[in-house]
Amino acid sequence: MLDNLTQLNQEEKDLLIAAPTFVAALIGGADGNFTDDEIERAAEVIHIKTFSEKHEHVREIYELLDHSQTEQDLVSLMVSLPKTAKERNLYLSTELEQLNGILPKLNYSFSIRYYKSLRQIAHLVANADGGFWGMGAMHEAERVFVKLPMLIEPKKD
Repeated sequence: MLDNLTQLNQEEKDLLIAAPTFVAALIGGADGNFTDDEIERAAEVIHIKTFSEKHEHVREIYELLDHSQTEQDLVSLMVSLPKTAKERNLYLSTELEQLNGILPKLNYSFSIRYYKSLRQIAHLVANADGGFWGMGAMHEAERVFVKLPMLIEPKKD
């Protein structure tokens, strides 16, 4: 599994695998409040991506994340992060920003699909709370991060 990542060191691979949960934590906690609906939605999205993700190697990342403890892992992550939203958002943004040095090392097809997948998770988690079917429920703090401005869209060489 993840044979196409052989050019990455273990720290880079770990970040690539953890990034979807970092995105969920960033968006869900951006407003200072990580709700049960956001946790549940993030775990659900990760599970769905294990079979809906079209790019096989991106799907493998979600398969690694998808297990019976996904919701508990998200809660554990949130508990381990800085307590204030500002510090937490800065920490997660800084971690995710490191992907800008990792994605160009990889196959373009994988990199762009992975990037778009992370943005999709951000959007789905941001709309998990309230509103009509979650629509229109995005908080202003989530709106700042939902397009993942710390990430640079991969370019084809």
